[in-house]
Amino acid sequence: MGKDFSVLLETGVGSDVSLTVDCEVFPVHRTVLAARSPVFRAELFGSMAESTMSNITIEGISAPIFRLMLQYMYTNVVPEDLEPGNGNLATRFMTLVQLIAAADRYALDRLKLLCARRIWDSAMMDAVPIALACADKFHCPELKAKCLEFMSAPQNSRLVFATPAYIMLGAKSPHLIDELRQKIRD
Repeated sequence: MGKDFSVLLETGVGSDVSLTVDCEVFPVHRTVLAARSPVFRAELFGSMAESTMSNITIEGISAPIFRLMLQYMYTNVVPEDLEPGNGNLATRFMTLVQLIAAADRYALDRLKLLCARRIWDSAMMDAVPIALACADKFHCPELKAKCLEFMSAPQNSRLVFATPAYIMLGAKSPHLIDELRQKIRD
């Protein structure tokens, strides 16, 4: 069924609304988006102005990330190029972080979970603090717990604490450092 819906997204056949993101137009189907996302359901079928519009502009997300999110919404699959071992690790990591942000915005909890798992599978020592900040900001409790557990382990803590990402975490999210200290004490 995912392949069938993928064809709908790729061809735009039967689309009834266009979403414009970064000057790129995505012909989509209101019912598919509404079925997958309560946020889109409210926007496209609720009392919001978007419910009567045929072209809606989406701000605050890049077109490539939006395309990945739509692919997931239509197929229920995260693209293979975001699997561990494919492509540039840093690029994949940042793409997954941006995709989690988009999934959080549109209440796509399963997509958040899948991306969080891929982030964890891809995380290098110096990226764990970034993954922790992402997990906290975008409400990914499983990823947050794994990061805190990893960072609090004696064999990892000294190495993680020496990374620039950890120093930045302390400056931007001191509450996470407090949580980490508490975990180490426990």
